Amino acid sequence: MKILKYIFFFIVLTVIALTVFIATQNSNYTISKEKEINLPKQTIFNYLNDLKNYEQWQVFNEETTTFTLDSITKGKDAEIHWKNSSIKNLNVYPNDSLIQNLNQNEIESKLKWSLKSTKKGTLVTLNIEGQMDFMTKFKALFQGGIEKINGPIFEKILNNINHHIIEEYTKFSIKNEGIVLINETFFIKQMIRCTAENLGEQIFQTMKNMKVFCKENDLKINGNPFTVFESIDFSSGLINYAVCLPITTEIFTNDASDISGGKSESFYAFKTILTGDYSHSDKAWSENKKGITDNKLTLKNSSKPISIYKKSILDSNRPSEWITEILTPVNETVIYIPEASNDSIASAQ
Repeated sequence: MKILKYIFFFIVLTVIALTVFIATQNSNYTISKEKEINLPKQTIFNYLNDLKNYEQWQVFNEETTTFTLDSITKGKDAEIHWKNSSIKNLNVYPNDSLIQNLNQNEIESKLKWSLKSTKKGTLVTLNIEGQMDFMTKFKALFQGGIEKINGPIFEKILNNINHHIIEEYTKFSIKNEGIVLINETFFIKQMIRCTAENLGEQIFQTMKNMKVFCKENDLKINGNPFTVFESIDFSSGLINYAVCLPITTEIFTNDASDISGGKSESFYAFKTILTGDYSHSDKAWSENKKGITDNKLTLKNSSKPISIYKKSILDSNRPSEWITEILTPVNETVIYIPEASNDSIASAQ
């Protein structure tokens, strides 16, 4: 009986000693993981910065798909919530780094993303700083450390990002549609001047502003937003664009307003459709130009080329679903297809 008592007391003392030992261990931990992704820094930064993309790559909420976004979805203070958890953008350094706060059931950790250009694309480094509760310390003690427990989780995050971003941003198609008639259009417009690097962000922020303008002034939107290329300053690299939103009636604004009304006359244009991310726009414009050349069409210099955003980032956060129509004005109304001559037919026989 005494032996059983000694064994019992030994077990109790061992449990107490183990508990004290675990409780006094350092709760802080840091894990670092990295992965090279074959895309430029700007593309990856924009993807991480916009929390509308979060559910594509996250691994913390795989049991439910219920996410709640705040009114701010990207940039500093953007936040997304699920169950008793959330992630928030704390500090944002465009195209360089991003710091986020992850709160899981009142346990907080920081995700620090760093982006570095490589020959193939971008090296994405994810540093995680957090604290372990008692149970996590206990598991870490017997499973080889916190790196063994949480390391695979953060590796999966980077793999998810690589999979989704590569699939979404590299998948695209371009198709020439031929000559179409563009009807007379009333519109409001706002001029933007920025570098090519920030063009997409500027265009769609301006579109949002104009939709608010229409709502506040009881204007009825009559179609998809479009842009008109105005000019480029080669010395500074700045591009001038008119961002336009079709409306049902012509309006006039005062000189102090940065939004003005306008009207475009009807014209014929050679149309090319780009389905996919805007980074492929240069290929779409090249295909449009090739189509004009191959069909021996002539440019109508009195009208400017336009891009119509049939489905954009305003409608979907998946670039593979975006649809852009590229329209270059031409003088012709139809594409001439020469008929084979009798001599050609005879010689073929």
